[in-house]
Amino acid sequence: MRQAPQMRAEIAGVVVKRPGVPEVLQRDSEGNPTVVHIQPKLEPGEILVERLGMIPEIIKAADAAKPSNAPTDRERCRTFRDEMARAFLGARPAIQGKEADLGAVDSMCRQLVDAERAKAMLRANGYGRNSDSITDMVRTLITGERKRA
Repeated sequence: MRQAPQMRAEIAGVVVKRPGVPEVLQRDSEGNPTVVHIQPKLEPGEILVERLGMIPEIIKAADAAKPSNAPTDRERCRTFRDEMARAFLGARPAIQGKEADLGAVDSMCRQLVDAERAKAMLRANGYGRNSDSITDMVRTLITGERKRA
């Protein structure tokens, strides 16, 4: 039998290895998994915080409201802005790209940062899984059911 893959995660500023836990997101018509998400194993009271471009961070549920070294909204906005520019302009550095409407780009980036924060808050309170959309997470909040990953 194969051993579960080891995944890196950051806990209180220290990088650790945890066994990976697969979660089947989609199956084909015969019931075979086609899309699988793997995340580090979580202990009771721990929450996984996905971080764009970085290894995930594992925090205690009590610490979810105040991430230790989380980037500021301005830094997250710049990250989203650079990623959008690279998506449209290709692999060259995003700083070289011409942007037609800086106000519109900044507005989209602020919306992404706000959505990211809302999703983290819902996850910290036990609503939804990392793979759920914000819409699905809000639906679980409204219906009162809680799904843990």
